[in-house]
This record gives sequence, C-alpha cells and structure tokens, in this order.
Amino acid sequence: MGEVERVRVGIDVGGTFTDIVGLGASGVTRGKVPSTPRNPAEGVVTACGLLAAELGIALPELLARVDRFGLGTTVVTNVLATRTGARLGLITTQGF
Repeated sequence: MGEVERVRVGIDVGGTFTDIVGLGASGVTRGKVPSTPRNPAEGVVTACGLLAAELGIALPELLARVDRFGLGTTVVTNVLATRTGARLGLITTQGF
C-alpha cells in the first residue's frame, strides 16, 4: 500500500469571503466561500469541504491528510475599523 498524499492547507477568513489554498503532490488547489461573521468556524469548515470536493475526497479524509494548517484572519481588524464589536473594559489592580 502506498503512502497517503499529505496536504498543506492555508485559510484566510475575511469579512466577506473565506479563501483556502491546498498544496499537495498533485499541485495547488484554491477555493473561496462566503464568510460567516457570526461563526467564522463555519466558513473554515465549508472551505475545507470545498477543498476536499475539489480533490475528489471526503472531508474527513482531507483532514487526515493535512500535515500543516495555517489560518489568518482580518475579523478583529474589521471590528476595530468599523467599531461594531462589543463594548468592553479592562479592570486591574494598582501596579498590574
């Protein structure tokens, strides 16, 4: 039985789209799905499902083949820029 092809995955979660790139022995595969601002993890899983479909394998098989996974996001930057996040405060003790 031959060795299973390993895949490197990179994902960027943006405010509008979640982009994914997979790199394996068969080359580079790219995809884009709508982001899910209320739950960014949904967009990540959907993007991984799209990558798996592009590779002709099931999502669990793709995940078993991943040897490196990179994740970047502009979600916090977008919240700061638009000032749409929750109001919060910081309470500390003197000298902290």
